[in-house]
Amino acid sequence: MFFLFLILLIVASGSGDDSEFDYEYEGAHSMKFGGKIYQWLHRKDLGKETLYQSPIALRTNIDPEQLDGELHFVNYNENIFGKLVNNGHSVQFTATDDAKKKPNWPRIIFKAKEKNKPDEKPKEEEEPMLRYSSYRFEQYHIHWGGQDRDGVNKGGSEHRLCKTKANCTHYAAELHLVHVAEIEKDPTFVVVAILLEIKDDAKHNLSDDAESPLAKDADVLDHIVAYGTDWPLPSQTLASKLPEFATTNLDFITYKGSLTTPKFIKDKGLVCPQVVDWIVLTQPAYVTTKQLEKLRAVQNKKGKPVLRNWRPLQELNKRHPKRYVHPLSKLYQKCEPKKGGRFTSSILGKLILYLSPYLICLLRQMITFIKVNEIFCTIAGSALNVWLIRLIITCSDKDHSSSDWILLQNCVLEIAMLIISFIVQPGYSGERGFVAMLQEGVIDTHNGAINFTLLSISLVVSCWLVDSSAVQFVHRYLVLCRQQSVTFWKYALMLCCGGSFSVFFIMVYICFMIATPYSVIEPFYANMSEEMSTKRIALVYPMDSPYMTFLNWYTLFLVVIRYSVVLSTGAITWMYVRKELRNVSQRGTSRSRNLNFQVTMAITGQAITPLICNVIPSLFISYSAITGATFSFSSFLSIYSAVIMKWMPIMNAALTVLIIKKYRRAFFCCYRCRERKSVPVKSIMGRSSFSQYPKISHSTM
Repeated sequence: MFFLFLILLIVASGSGDDSEFDYEYEGAHSMKFGGKIYQWLHRKDLGKETLYQSPIALRTNIDPEQLDGELHFVNYNENIFGKLVNNGHSVQFTATDDAKKKPNWPRIIFKAKEKNKPDEKPKEEEEPMLRYSSYRFEQYHIHWGGQDRDGVNKGGSEHRLCKTKANCTHYAAELHLVHVAEIEKDPTFVVVAILLEIKDDAKHNLSDDAESPLAKDADVLDHIVAYGTDWPLPSQTLASKLPEFATTNLDFITYKGSLTTPKFIKDKGLVCPQVVDWIVLTQPAYVTTKQLEKLRAVQNKKGKPVLRNWRPLQELNKRHPKRYVHPLSKLYQKCEPKKGGRFTSSILGKLILYLSPYLICLLRQMITFIKVNEIFCTIAGSALNVWLIRLIITCSDKDHSSSDWILLQNCVLEIAMLIISFIVQPGYSGERGFVAMLQEGVIDTHNGAINFTLLSISLVVSCWLVDSSAVQFVHRYLVLCRQQSVTFWKYALMLCCGGSFSVFFIMVYICFMIATPYSVIEPFYANMSEEMSTKRIALVYPMDSPYMTFLNWYTLFLVVIRYSVVLSTGAITWMYVRKELRNVSQRGTSRSRNLNFQVTMAITGQAITPLICNVIPSLFISYSAITGATFSFSSFLSIYSAVIMKWMPIMNAALTVLIIKKYRRAFFCCYRCRERKSVPVKSIMGRSSFSQYPKISHSTM
């Protein structure tokens, strides 16, 4: 129980929680440590307990060694949620205890290999790189520095990388990813240290800071300026905190040291316990000047800004840090199955999931045009939609609620269309048919007005969704590719711009139809004659009517405008996504080509869908009307039903497959991830997708 208590004590104050005793960093460069608040910075009076302290200067010109085991970064691409806290000494990310208990929570796994053969004597000086095999991610925090009188940024990192003894680099900041051993008897930590260097925003085209590991943290720093405040962070991955590697090798230095923030121990005072295995990455990430300014605005207990919070360098004391440069030769992926999801792992479940939009549309087609158990089909279609929604919600992570709504949007629309179909059922699937009711003037009745209004609303909504779908794909891919999420107002503005043209022109069209007296359009309906023998309706457009001439040309104009908007929106979408891909330095890699292909297919599908479902039938009608051609209404009905009810669901299913491919863990609960062959490091650690985890292992293993 004592060790458990000690673990909780250390973890609870992982980045400097000073509930027992206060400490400060100011005055560290002065040798006059007048009080205990400064004594911990260079403490040496406890013998071995203060012999191996951190941080230290690390030489990068040492020869790399062979890794004495297998190191795995597990679940580093999983979204984590928590809050950013101002504890008076730094800003620290913390998560809830329930989140840390999830099977997909990030971990570091180390599998040590035997050092000696059976016939050899063990060497006492040899120790494994990490003490234990499993370390759970606990929190991360940041160290930074201030500025001199001339406004020049001073160093803020705790560790320093040295090419020679006199040539050391003191970076602008340092990020610590703290992992705690999952063995309760020994409070041991693994800290991944990421050095941060300043990059000029204009020179490196970093206007939105989207690639910086501190991007999401900087967005909420304005809310936690005061001591003791906290603010929730949006979803992020630990992989997004790692630097973008320029080669296919992972270069890091390990050594055994201490925490760099003190803990109060009775009868000893402030001490930095020597319980840390350090993994210091030699390739730095970057931080922008604007982000550093926000960090320096954070206030301590006294209400003063924290201008520096790094501990000075400690003595090496005969320690021998080891450098490892190993290829990312394998990928290690750990997917934990969720309960109650066996059905979706079967072939039947996948087929139903893929083809459900197509099956739903077929059911709606039966309801609309075929009088076979309409009520049963309506109930079955609604039940299928409800089952599909429940399936996705059950299998997906609750933390992806914003993405779930985007994925479920089409299903919700299908349910709405089924409800509308059921309400207006007597209007257009009765024995006389909707056209016959129009011919008889039923449109002037109360029921006809309701039917016409419902159909008009459904027409506006469906056209708006089609035209704005390309904009939705922007947001969808930004979420799934772990890019910076679009704000609500920006997203709403994009949607309004994407569908405003269609809504405007269709509303004008509907208002024009409503405002037109029935006596004007009566000749139009008078030319409709129903052939009872064949039950086919011959539709003849009277070209001598100015009303119909205007209506036909307006319809053609509307079709051209609508599709122009769709194409322009798709082009803007494509340019926006390509810009994101270029920003994440993914151009030219295999992962980039795969992602580009998926984006291209998605946007192409969004452009082809309205072409097949709206433009071609509308152009066909307009051309026939303008030229005065006569055709069978039932033939057109067959063409229209074939296009709308068959091709559109197929396109929708194809797009759904693309999304499921990117979001498979949310759909296939029992999807088993296997080890894959080696791929370039950029395809693993790039900013646009973190669907794999790096595995470092010796090539002979």
